[in-house]
Amino acid sequence: MKKQILIFGLLCLLTVSSAQNGFSISGTLFARAGSSLSSTYVVGCYVINDDCDEQGSEIVQVSSNSSSAAYTLGGLVQNREYLMLAWRDLNKNQEIDKGDELGVSQVGGKAVEIKAPAQRIDLRLALFNGDFDALLNQAEQPPAPTQTGALVLSGTVRPAGGSSLSNTAVIASIWENGQYNQSRSKAVSLDNAGRFNLANLEKTAYVLFAWRDLDNNGTVNSADEVAPYRVNGKLALVTPPTQNITLQFEKGDSSLDALVDLTMSRSNPPANNTNTATGSIPRELLGEFSTTSTTLTSFYNPATGSFAPPSGNAQNFEFFADGTYTEANLIQSTSFSCTTSIFIFRKGTFIVNGAQMTRAAKSGTEILRKSCYPEDNRENPAKLDTVKGTWRFGADSQNAAIVYLYLTGRDGAEEAFRKIK
Repeated sequence: MKKQILIFGLLCLLTVSSAQNGFSISGTLFARAGSSLSSTYVVGCYVINDDCDEQGSEIVQVSSNSSSAAYTLGGLVQNREYLMLAWRDLNKNQEIDKGDELGVSQVGGKAVEIKAPAQRIDLRLALFNGDFDALLNQAEQPPAPTQTGALVLSGTVRPAGGSSLSNTAVIASIWENGQYNQSRSKAVSLDNAGRFNLANLEKTAYVLFAWRDLDNNGTVNSADEVAPYRVNGKLALVTPPTQNITLQFEKGDSSLDALVDLTMSRSNPPANNTNTATGSIPRELLGEFSTTSTTLTSFYNPATGSFAPPSGNAQNFEFFADGTYTEANLIQSTSFSCTTSIFIFRKGTFIVNGAQMTRAAKSGTEILRKSCYPEDNRENPAKLDTVKGTWRFGADSQNAAIVYLYLTGRDGAEEAFRKIK
């Protein structure tokens, strides 16, 4: 291929709108680090005589202020091969030249043509140095080595079986005073090999997780996939510098509930308990269970590389073999840049008698935090009460393979909790 394929063909195509019929090629666009996808073009270039054929090629504009966005290029011919290009004209001169951002469909680090129809064809923009031959034949480069002693978190994200890493970012957040600290959080996208490198971090513990935006709405929610950092299979915090981290997506498990539980348990971790004889306590009841109605709207802000606190409720129970339990509740509301969080932690004892359960709180703490009105922040003893009701295990109505613990709450209503460990 010659460099004319990237110049004359694209300039002609700028006046052509992508047809909606025929076959399509779709995937995800990824912005260059620190940049966005504003005024980005995606081109399916049908190559004839080393140039884009004007009649056989298609173009579509994708404009987004985020670091990733889905695209679909329609009007393509079945079984015809197209060189897929992404181009961001930074100097607005309608010419592809040095200093623009450019990306091309690749396999093994080399440009390849894609046969229509096709899905999950990711295009990653990079700063173009003016060398077209190098762009079409570039080898995949590993991420730049970090400086010795630099406060970084780096590693690899692995997809679930049969899945991909499209629309995936890695986020490191600090949880303090009952909420995420937006200004001290970091987020990065992956390179072509699924690697990440979060640099310039603080010497403190982070909540680290990979996030795959399955519904392409730019916010973390229950429809997405989340892969938290784990040690020996258990959720854990991580302090930089730490390298060679592996974040593994698990098929069918978003882990959002577990992620909320990890942040809540930081302030008041349960005491160690000896696993004594269970007596009348059913063995399947022992462990940690969680539920959440948290709406993570604007949780991640790709333009700033940070994310805002979630709004909603989350609740966590852990039952121990000695008849004690812990309960953690988070009630959080975010409006614009202001967040109000109420964290309630209780410890107590529980008694099981058949299908009946009695939980009696013995100690507890209630913490109020207002990010915009810190003078209202306070910490008081939590209300100690006794809750009597039922417990049972039951399958999810949509997926029989998922089993929940159903507990009676303080309002007398039954609520479903998923076991996380």
